Amino acid sequence: MITCISGGEDMAAYDELLREIALLEADTYGTPWTIDMLRDMMQYDHNILFAETEDGILRGYLFANLVMEQSELLRITVSPTYRRQGLGEYLLSSYLGELKGICTCSLLEVRDGNVPARSLYENFGYAEAHRRKNYYSHPVEDAIVYTLDI
Repeated sequence: MITCISGGEDMAAYDELLREIALLEADTYGTPWTIDMLRDMMQYDHNILFAETEDGILRGYLFANLVMEQSELLRITVSPTYRRQGLGEYLLSSYLGELKGICTCSLLEVRDGNVPARSLYENFGYAEAHRRKNYYSHPVEDAIVYTLDI
């Protein structure tokens, strides 16, 4: 089940979810978002979180922001246990469905070497707009910026 949470809501009810996201971040990324960073992000009404849970277990999440007619996909993460089961597609499809009628464009950055993610985005119609040389650290890697007209 996907829960869509708009930033600016009373996040006290979602604190345990943010803690679970922070743990998955720490297990997934070289420079993870901390619980304090997540709490701070969700104070602002332009941020949005999609969390997919089953039987109370976090399976994946997507963070994005919505500013005027543009949305930036900030993070999409699927727990290792649930990868390669279509959950990334489900999260991305839910996100893009929410944007219809609200935004005209979605953009995102992805590591050059993250072939599964790049394939996912390209399958949804995202196109490479440009590269940011040595953008990422741990390890150093280019970022590919993708855009999608909605």
